[in-house]
Amino acid sequence: MKVTLAVLTMLPLVLSAQVRVVAPDWTNLNAPYIEDPVPAQIAINDSGHAAVVNAPDPLPDNVVASIEQSRFNEKQYLGKVVGLTIVVRRALTEGRERLLMPDWAHPDNINQLRAAQKYSAKEVTRLERKAEYTEDEQIFASLLAYYTLSLAPDPAIASRRRAELISWFVRTEPESDLLGTTYAMINTKGDRLSDPAGFAEIGAQWQAAVTAHPENAYILDHAVRFLAIPDANSALRIINDAKHWNGRLRWAGRIYALRGIGATSVDLDTGSMNLDAAAADASSRRILLSSKSAAEVLSAMWTLDSSAFGDSDFCPELRAHAQALFPATQANCQSNTPAQKALVEPELVNKVPPRYPEAAKSSFIQGNVKFHALVDKTGKIVDLEFMSGPLVFYRSTREAVLQWHYTSKRLNGEPIEFVTDVVVHYSLSR
Repeated sequence: MKVTLAVLTMLPLVLSAQVRVVAPDWTNLNAPYIEDPVPAQIAINDSGHAAVVNAPDPLPDNVVASIEQSRFNEKQYLGKVVGLTIVVRRALTEGRERLLMPDWAHPDNINQLRAAQKYSAKEVTRLERKAEYTEDEQIFASLLAYYTLSLAPDPAIASRRRAELISWFVRTEPESDLLGTTYAMINTKGDRLSDPAGFAEIGAQWQAAVTAHPENAYILDHAVRFLAIPDANSALRIINDAKHWNGRLRWAGRIYALRGIGATSVDLDTGSMNLDAAAADASSRRILLSSKSAAEVLSAMWTLDSSAFGDSDFCPELRAHAQALFPATQANCQSNTPAQKALVEPELVNKVPPRYPEAAKSSFIQGNVKFHALVDKTGKIVDLEFMSGPLVFYRSTREAVLQWHYTSKRLNGEPIEFVTDVVVHYSLSR
């Protein structure tokens, strides 16, 4: 296992007798894996211990343990933030393999947002009046969901209002999970809310955001996601320039796959792709069939699998190439029966509250802890990885969240695995 030190925008980290970086223990990793370099920002306390961690990609438990065991006792680092890039090994079980394909975000309030499609005209008017004098993220999110899902408003009015709301999120909250959902997408063709002008305006905003924040993984993901189908060439240019971004090859694989099967628009309700065989791009297929990147090819393969795309030549050919790179792949070529569009979102039904650590209480520490969870078909959390927050809350949060349980997420009536981000708030009551 290798640990690479990197100079980020923070202090460069130099190994010395007073700086001990503990490498993660991978002896229990028996499955095939890929490696991801994750650039973490670590705040060091006055005792030389890691106090707060912020990472753009999830960190497994053994990696967090190695950070906790590391020491940064050089005077120059105490009370400062250092940059540490850790090469993380990710086991390619079927669930993890599927996660190589960038999927739609699943905000905590997704069911609340979906309920917005049933808003009455009176409720929408009330929210719009509030929106005139207050920039409330939840109000704007509810309105965006309403104008996306409801059939009540005139399509021209809904399209214009959607563009205004998405633009607000891009300008003020570009890292919001909402921007990873279908509600924040704009098609240029193929549905009643198609809006080429709105897409062009917001596409330009996303490209400006990437230029201003070229190392922000959330902005890169959201920008590429928005551009992927209507303007794949712009999305691929962003990917090509973002050499440091872990998601680049996964997104490249997904975009080439979508181009290869002729994806022309996305269903703003279910996230399913609308396909046109005449639009299938042969050059994108050739790129995938010559790729040596397992992450790129497996992302493409799972894109075909999830699209229920059963091309008689391309899918089996790509699967054979995927098997050559990763023989244990579970991705399949489905039948060419069009996918139905019936998605039932999961609900959190058992939420165990975490204990407040005494060490945090005595030091008056408060804050938010964010985890990335993989949930199986039964609603059980089977993998939980750390993303950010004070390390003093890590163990208590992990212990509690692993006991949480969801209802099954269902696609076409069948339970499916899904991922979700979990944020736990710690606050000392007065």
